Amino acid sequence: MKIKYTSLFLIITLTILSFSQAFAESEGDDIYEDGMADTKTQSSDYKYKSNKNYEGKSKYPNIKGKILAEYYVDVLDNSENKVKSGDSLTNSYLKLKTNFKANITKNIYAETDWYLRPVNGRLYSGDHYAKNNSYVVGDSTNSDFYGKEDYIERGFQLSSYGLGIETLNLNYKNSNLAFGLGKINPTFGSAFDDSRFAGVYGTLLPEEYKLTEKIGGYISAIFPFGTLRFNSFFDDTTSLSKTAFNDRGRDNSHGGAGNTEKLNNFSLTFDAKFNDLKLNFGYRQLDTKYSNEDTERGYVAGAEYLFDLGYNVTFLPFAELTYLNNFDGMKDRNMTYFTTLLPVIYENWHFIASSTTKFDDEKGYGNYTSFLNQLSVGYNFDCGLMIDVAKVWERYVRKADDFDNVDSDNGHKWVKHQDSWAFRVSYLYKF
Repeated sequence: MKIKYTSLFLIITLTILSFSQAFAESEGDDIYEDGMADTKTQSSDYKYKSNKNYEGKSKYPNIKGKILAEYYVDVLDNSENKVKSGDSLTNSYLKLKTNFKANITKNIYAETDWYLRPVNGRLYSGDHYAKNNSYVVGDSTNSDFYGKEDYIERGFQLSSYGLGIETLNLNYKNSNLAFGLGKINPTFGSAFDDSRFAGVYGTLLPEEYKLTEKIGGYISAIFPFGTLRFNSFFDDTTSLSKTAFNDRGRDNSHGGAGNTEKLNNFSLTFDAKFNDLKLNFGYRQLDTKYSNEDTERGYVAGAEYLFDLGYNVTFLPFAELTYLNNFDGMKDRNMTYFTTLLPVIYENWHFIASSTTKFDDEKGYGNYTSFLNQLSVGYNFDCGLMIDVAKVWERYVRKADDFDNVDSDNGHKWVKHQDSWAFRVSYLYKF
């Protein structure tokens, strides 16, 4: 017998409220956006040596904002690595990310995230993993599940940019409770977190399971040692799912996990911090609307530890394991991701080794393994500018009918190596 999601939401809400009340008397260190004490781990305020205008705004109402500009250049080792014969060896593109937070009172605020990046029209084929090779434009292979966007050819990206709204929500937060409604990014995993020291492409493959651009709400219990959060949502199918300038089109709910137009999808996560150790755990369940699809269930666990090695040297290893059953609603397609990040930070320098391995097990197609390995070095300037250079080794698997003019593996899938040198210059401005 299926549990009704409304009842489940109410039960979890009451449980969280009870825990929050019990801990109302206990306040830890200063709380930042994820509810845990602010440290230099996982914090863009530490990663980027930017201006301090963002801090110290105590009068209400007030507005805070962040603008992150990133320019990428990616050069393939040789022409055999190209996906299509007409592609250029060099690919370059700009990505802008903005965050605006309007603090109405001490506890109530509205928040929105916008982006500008290369996009293309949505596709609605039977394969929800279809035709997108966004690594070409430096984003996730499945466009963060918010659009099945077409392949964009390698080259100097000048006219394919789209301006989109990633989040737009109203929130309440105090020292032990937070909740919000609107267009949100539900929590599940953290290997894709841009605030990590991950080099140029260290967060790329984990973005395939990132939950983003969802309509719904969340409620969190904030403890001195971490945050428990419940999210209920569905894929954004409103006009906010479009992009300006170059329109990727509206998401018209053509299938896939979570694309149900009902609040029958959820995730439950717990992020904990014990001194220099951080842990994250999560479960998600994404329903489907068609008979040829099946419910996706996902599990994630991750850990990070900060080692102070002395002489201004910090070692910040991180690992995350994720398993997705019936990936994106596709029956009997299971994905396993394992990501490791090994950053060493010395003053303004950072040296990073990263690796993500993806195991793709689908009935009728066999088992395939993809990976993306990287060695990266970068430097943070005190003004907020950061430069990274990386050597990237990638092996990935696609369904043969997703692309034109490629050799297939018995008509099913094919394996491709795409090794490259990558360069990124980025700047974070806060106000």
